[in-house]
Amino acid sequence: MVKYLNRMDRSKFVKLITFSIPTIKSTFALADEGPEAVNDRVATTLRTVRKVLNSSTQKVSAELTVRRALPASGQRVVDPFVLMDIMGPVDMQPGEGAFVPPHPHRGFEPVTILFEGSAEHKDSLGNHARLDSGDVQWMTAGAGIVHSEDMGKNFVSKVRRFHGIQLWVNLPKAHKDAAPGYQNISAKDIPVYEEENGKIKVRVIAGEFCDLKGPAKTFTPITALHLKLGPGAVLSVPLPGDHNALVQVLQNDMNLGEGKRAKQGQMVLYNNDGEHILITTPEENTTDTDLLLLAGKPINEPIYAYGPFVMTNKAEIKKAYADYQAGKMGKIDF
Repeated sequence: MVKYLNRMDRSKFVKLITFSIPTIKSTFALADEGPEAVNDRVATTLRTVRKVLNSSTQKVSAELTVRRALPASGQRVVDPFVLMDIMGPVDMQPGEGAFVPPHPHRGFEPVTILFEGSAEHKDSLGNHARLDSGDVQWMTAGAGIVHSEDMGKNFVSKVRRFHGIQLWVNLPKAHKDAAPGYQNISAKDIPVYEEENGKIKVRVIAGEFCDLKGPAKTFTPITALHLKLGPGAVLSVPLPGDHNALVQVLQNDMNLGEGKRAKQGQMVLYNNDGEHILITTPEENTTDTDLLLLAGKPINEPIYAYGPFVMTNKAEIKKAYADYQAGKMGKIDF
């Protein structure tokens, strides 16, 4: 089975050259298939773009301003993904950065993906962890957790670049009272798929890709892939047809077809009309395109998000606040 266009013998690709890249619907075409069979696959398996969303500037604390990719204008959530904030990229001087004091969460999984820089985490379970470039923090708030985040303000003494994402992944109602948990995933434990001498790199954070399995443990099926694609790269990513999917452009741009591109900071949402996402980058790019691909099985339950909690109704939000104020989510005392 051929999954990746750029892994195919170029001579075997001749049967596809009558179709422009933006309209190719599959990369599973085999060398011995006839043009009609290839055309059938082209017509049925590649997802089309639903919309492109712009991020907005949000000040989340006195020291921290982010680009909010989700919620966005006209798009409240992409079930099961509730929120996405992009931090940086920015060059920080010693003493700059942000410290977010202890605060609670309930009902979802807060995820931090750190592309560059350092951060420090403490929580009411007693976890104290340092994150460095490439690391991932996958936290289960569940029934309730309190944590703090230091994004280099109090422990970094030299100029450094900071770039990361905070993502909120919803939990089904049946798991919103799950025991809180914490996964500190080191960059060295994240498998990397690489081809064409580094032209394509795929870090598999959650889910599976090309026989590699991501280390993050999730309550519902989730795919999280960090992609670095060189100029002119072509990559097909297989996904279950019923999973919602998006690509966040972190740096540079990617092709959308018909001469259109998604730029840095934009989010591309896909229709659930196929089982593959085809990603291509412009030949004239001079640097890599940095992308985050997320997909997940929709939970299809009411979402009531308020402050640091994600529940299913207003009464549950009120209870979350009351439980936090009563100390039922613990505290950080170290």
